[in-house]
Amino acid sequence: MCPDGQILSALHDREIPSPWREKIQEHVEGCEKCRDQINSYHEVSRRLRHDPPGLKESQERVWQKIAARERLSTHVPLWKRRVSIPAPLMAAAVVAVIFGLTFFNLLPEKKEPSGNTPEVWTVQFENHNLEDLAELLKNRDSQVQVFIELPRSSPMGLQGEPQLLRAADYRRE
Repeated sequence: MCPDGQILSALHDREIPSPWREKIQEHVEGCEKCRDQINSYHEVSRRLRHDPPGLKESQERVWQKIAARERLSTHVPLWKRRVSIPAPLMAAAVVAVIFGLTFFNLLPEKKEPSGNTPEVWTVQFENHNLEDLAELLKNRDSQVQVFIELPRSSPMGLQGEPQLLRAADYRRE
């Protein structure tokens, strides 16, 4: 089994200690694939030792780009940052906003349907007979909103504490 590329690279760089180095070198001498890999590392090292033409200029350009990025990487507040949005995307957003505003302004206002408004009666009820009032309300088919106003001179009076009652608690069938 062949060692991986990192071990072969470490062997080339003489980073592997003695007992293992000899075993790996023994394998490399018998394995053509590993020997080719070691030879390619030797070739890369040889090329790097000799400065190719234009290397200094390339290094200088790289260092200038790194310095420029470091200057740009200073903290810029969010409100001062530039945001670039592609023109088609901006145009689509503007059209969508205009369409949305137009659509919502053209919607008709919701009005209460006239059939659902409760009927309001005013009944003068002088004889204080509640059974007659119950019979009158029972004979009506539609929903009726009833306000009962007691006469000023009524024998009825307040007794106890007022309570709020739900109509559902007193629904009789």
